[in-house]
Amino acid sequence: RKNIRIVLDGKGKAIIASDYSLMERALQNLIENAIKFSSENSSIKLKIDETKEEYLIRIEDQGEGISETYLPHIFNRYKKVHDEHSDSSGAGLGLAIVKRVIDLHGFSIQVESAKEKGTVFTISIPKV
Repeated sequence: RKNIRIVLDGKGKAIIASDYSLMERALQNLIENAIKFSSENSSIKLKIDETKEEYLIRIEDQGEGISETYLPHIFNRYKKVHDEHSDSSGAGLGLAIVKRVIDLHGFSIQVESAKEKGTVFTISIPKV
């Protein structure tokens, strides 16, 4: 409906130790949020980078962004930071689930965002 293009940027293969279905759910939640809060005719970038110590999975949208006021609270259960958004359906559990899955695996997640410019979630996964 929104004519959003998803761009994949990554090379090679990454072997990580994880629960496949839980990680799939976490990534699905992040991608669904990126689509939900992106502008029409925009793009979402999924990028996998590698350093000596870790793999980095980035999900970057060009959506409405999250204000600095709400950023510290986005991983809290039932916290919806887009109440002013016309399509803010959902229970406010998606990012809490993402955070729990990432924590259970011993990985980490960071978020960068700016109003009207978009949001980037980065998952850091140590190499085995």
